[in-house]
Amino acid sequence: MDRVDINTGPGGLMTLSTKASEQQIEAYFYTFTKAQSEARKVDADPTSQAYFDAMTRALGDLGWTVSRAAPYRHAPGNRPIAPLTALVDAFLQILVSALPLAIDVKAVNGWLEAAERALADPPLEVERQLDAWWTGTQAGRARVMTVGPLADILGVPWLGVLHCRLRLEGKSWRALIEPSANFGLSAAPVVMSLNWIAYGLIEDDLKAALAADLKAQIAKARLDLGEDCLEAVS
Repeated sequence: MDRVDINTGPGGLMTLSTKASEQQIEAYFYTFTKAQSEARKVDADPTSQAYFDAMTRALGDLGWTVSRAAPYRHAPGNRPIAPLTALVDAFLQILVSALPLAIDVKAVNGWLEAAERALADPPLEVERQLDAWWTGTQAGRARVMTVGPLADILGVPWLGVLHCRLRLEGKSWRALIEPSANFGLSAAPVVMSLNWIAYGLIEDDLKAALAADLKAQIAKARLDLGEDCLEAVS
């Protein structure tokens, strides 16, 4: 299985990527930049359901064929497992059932076990970051949106997007790695493939529109040219 790089962002947003061509990565960034811009008009929170729905709708107008996969649910009272394991199971459901990828599930489970062992005794700085993240959650409820992996399958970019809601009562983030039967998880997976013909029809206009937006943002930017700043560059 190819290496998967994971990057995190504000509010629990994660992106994942596998090997893809430069052209595919460019198309991904242009279309997602535009779709996220449209989604922010609906809700500024990138982990909200409204943002997720608006973003995926916009992607459907930007060359992506959007298909909603079967939802994943883990209800309280089911067999005791770690909530983090359930999150990975939800993600794997997309890859195994919807994307035409060969997935080494055993290898993924091995990575998960290694991650849980590492989280059981994390470095101090990592523990502080996780403590801060947990403090920011609301009454044991967390929302996460994952994007990826971006995969090249016979020249066509494929992508899985997952929106998760986790309901968990725990005194700390360590509850995520402790087996429990008293948590709930629901996930709304979306699978997308890029139609190169449809994207080609809008590519030039999309790039021009994004360039204009960036230029407008730069024109509106306010620079702090106080004494401290001036001294720093003198």
